Amino acid sequence: MADGKGLFVGSLNERGSVLLSVNVKGNARTLWEQTGGGGTYGVPSSDGRQLAMMGWTVTSNMWMLENF
Repeated sequence: MADGKGLFVGSLNERGSVLLSVNVKGNARTLWEQTGGGGTYGVPSSDGRQLAMMGWTVTSNMWMLENF
């Protein structure tokens, strides 16, 4: 955080990925949750007034061929 009183942390939970704001006392607040996400992170602007958030997901298909 721009004020130096916390940081942004990306984490995973049972639903996907979350971006947390954690203060110096260790209290976490969810800022953004991406259902099915594979990860996320946040980058604050230099003036601390905006936050760029990045998240990604992975999708795939499975095929089964028999008797070919």
